[in-house]
Amino acid sequence: MDGCFLERLYQHLRHSTTYAKNLENPWLYTKYLASRSQPSASPSGRPRHKMSLVNLSHVCSHLQNASLARLGLTSIPLSKMHLSISLQLQKQGFLTSVTLGGASPPQKLVPAPHTEQSTTTSTALQQVEDELTQENRASRRLWLGLKYWDGEPVLRKMGMLSKPTRRIWISSYDIQKIVRGHDAAYVKGMTKVGECMFVSTDKGVMEARECAERKIGGMVLCRAF
Repeated sequence: MDGCFLERLYQHLRHSTTYAKNLENPWLYTKYLASRSQPSASPSGRPRHKMSLVNLSHVCSHLQNASLARLGLTSIPLSKMHLSISLQLQKQGFLTSVTLGGASPPQKLVPAPHTEQSTTTSTALQQVEDELTQENRASRRLWLGLKYWDGEPVLRKMGMLSKPTRRIWISSYDIQKIVRGHDAAYVKGMTKVGECMFVSTDKGVMEARECAERKIGGMVLCRAF
């Protein structure tokens, strides 16, 4: 059934004299909420929100494995969601840098050469221009610098909370409980040192403590520590 039709029907019943009786109808109310919560579809026919969560789960696994492998630099595909998460990770101290580039690392991220042979190779690499064209638009990537302290990775674990088949929406009250270390809305409390949880809100991607301070709820994405 069309979601627009259900919304008009629900609004009509809400302002009618039989609103109290129809509100008790679980079928109508469930259908209305389901039509409001369905994500928009991409040109390929797949829901946008579902695909973004799948790609974000791959990014979380990639960053965790790259950090445990002691890599100094790694890259992920460019998207608005990935950029927001990367900037939040840098803000919270998990990353040293977030740089937009192509298939090869940007010039300023290339390490200084130490031998004559490496000098020639590095110079040739740095001369490659990173201009945005229609051909290389799809190959744009985010280059992330990983941070370490006393030989140990700062980012030890990163995982998803919401899944494509189960998106978790929480209120600002639940976020305040989670920040204080208590479980709420099927999400465990933040009890580890340096633990961060990222939430997708109508104001963009924010860290849980910022959401609690500004009293903003949303969909929990992932957590890192």
